[in-house]
Amino acid sequence: MSVDTRPPAPPIAPYNNPASFTLEYNASCNLGQSLRWTFLDWKAVTPEDSRIEFHAQTYDDPAVLHDPILVGTAAGDPSVNHWTGADIGGAFQLAPPPAGPVRSRANLRITVTLHPSSDGFHAPTLLDRRVRFTCKDAE
Repeated sequence: MSVDTRPPAPPIAPYNNPASFTLEYNASCNLGQSLRWTFLDWKAVTPEDSRIEFHAQTYDDPAVLHDPILVGTAAGDPSVNHWTGADIGGAFQLAPPPAGPVRSRANLRITVTLHPSSDGFHAPTLLDRRVRFTCKDAE
């Protein structure tokens, strides 16, 4: 009988690469009003140094999209399970050229990218999300 004295092989990290998906939203206002996307809110769990990035694009025609603009990042306390958010409209206005500043359009595309922890053993989880907009009389 022989005994293997080699140390066990280290486990293979299950989360090697970021993963992305998109969310599509549509809004409309009454005639004579202008639309403004306001806030993206989320509930997330981000263990270790994992994070979730939210990029946004607003458009009337999906064939004509500006570059995605980073509007928020979920990171930090792994036990976070409360609403946190980012000002989409503010990010659009502050976006540098060539994308910005960007005026809110009827459609909003949010690209969500889940980045695993640097050791590959922890993945973030997006628990919930919501998007808000306002309508105001056009000037």
